[in-house]
This record gives sequence, C-alpha cells and structure tokens, in this order.
Amino acid sequence: MNEKSKAPWISAAARRVIVMVVLIAVITPIWAYLLFLTDIPMIIMAGFALIVVLLFSTGTAWAASAIPPRESKSDDTPD
Repeated sequence: MNEKSKAPWISAAARRVIVMVVLIAVITPIWAYLLFLTDIPMIIMAGFALIVVLLFSTGTAWAASAIPPRESKSDDTPD
C-alpha cells in the first residue's frame, strides 16, 4: 500500500495506541510492585488504582477518538 494512499487518521490512531500500550506496560507493573513489595496502606493503593483506571479509560477514549466514525449508507436506514 502506498504511503500517500493511506488515510491520515491511521498514523494518528497508531501513535495513540502505542502511547496507550506503553502506559499500560509501565504503570501496571509499578502498581503491582507497590502493592506487593511495599508497606503502603491499602487506602492509598486503592486511590492509586482508581487514578490508574481513570488514566487508562481516558487514554482509551483518546486513542479511539482518532478513528473516524463509519459513514452510513443510504440503504442501511430502516423503512
């Protein structure tokens, strides 16, 4: 496939997905390390877990927003 024939949103979506994969690959082991190998109170770990979940959900929405919606076809509308 020619580079010029690619849709411009593909590279933006790919970069955003790579950012999300790196975030997941870095933050999840850090949280697991803090959970199992430190003496941090559980309420602080729960707060950190909530922040991580909010970060992941926001990042996933950000990555998905790079993908344009499908165009509807005129024959798909119900009669």
